Amino acid sequence: MKKDYNTDEHLTGARIAFNLALFLLISLTDLVGNFSKTFFLKINGLF
Repeated sequence: MKKDYNTDEHLTGARIAFNLALFLLISLTDLVGNFSKTFFLKINGLF
C-alpha cells in the first residue's frame, strides 16, 4: 500500500512540474508576443 502511495505522489509531482513548465512556456510566448507587437507598432509609427 505504501509503495502505491509513493508512486502516486511521484506522478503528482511530475504532473505539477509539467503544468508549471507549460504555464511558463505560455507566459513566455505571451510576453514575446506582446513585445513584438509593441515593437512592430513602434516601427510602423516611424514610417
